[in-house]
Amino acid sequence: MAYDVFISHSSKDKLAADAVCHALEQNGVRCWIAPRDVRPGKTFAAEIIGAIKACAVFLLVFSKSSNASEDVANETHNACKRGKNIIPYRLDNTEMSDEMEYFLSRKHWIDANPGDTVFAALVNAVRDALGMETQVGTPVVADDRVYVENKRYDNGYYTGYMVNGKRNGQGNYTYSYGEKYVGEYKDDKRNGQGTNIFPSGDKHVGEYKDGKRNGQGVYAFSSGEKYMGEFKDDKYNGQGTFYYADGSIMQQGQWKDDIFIG
Repeated sequence: MAYDVFISHSSKDKLAADAVCHALEQNGVRCWIAPRDVRPGKTFAAEIIGAIKACAVFLLVFSKSSNASEDVANETHNACKRGKNIIPYRLDNTEMSDEMEYFLSRKHWIDANPGDTVFAALVNAVRDALGMETQVGTPVVADDRVYVENKRYDNGYYTGYMVNGKRNGQGNYTYSYGEKYVGEYKDDKRNGQGTNIFPSGDKHVGEYKDGKRNGQGVYAFSSGEKYMGEFKDDKYNGQGTFYYADGSIMQQGQWKDDIFIG
């Protein structure tokens, strides 16, 4: 599959990077982002180099964390070496390291707006760089769509878009017991791409349908182990790989209802 944009980010900024990815993809921009697009059984390094080679735009999610990341610096160096169109998206006011300043000092920066969940300026800049018609915001969900912030909703708080009193579109929901979901909703249920963070520290990034994990995804345990592959009805179902914390493969093949069947 061809991609338009490679999204470089620190793992500590995964929520912000996922939200940027969702906004771009809602506006017709094909994105490559780790770990979602790393194919099972492949090494991260080889997949990243291949994706940078194939992309037209290198989008750097810049922050205190990415500024200190050797992986992000390596990715940025590789993009510069290959003459990629680099767009830095700044999350905070961290002063660039000497290495990052060498790569980025002459680039036009886009600053994040904390209240902007549709990333209009960034979407327009990326689409323009790709030679696509610019547009403001994400596709309209409905004429009566409203945006709410920290709205008390059931047993938690919701920030995002609603239609007729139901969650529809991009949003984030924080439960009273600490669980958090950031992603897409339809008719009050998780539908589309999203990230679910649990109080235990476990995290799932992937596709949802009717409120459940369905489709491709990555479930990362706080212990460092992770499952990468297909889900159905909230369980491992289909082709998938389970990794030890050190990145080595524990089990790879077919799964059914969370059980490895070979």
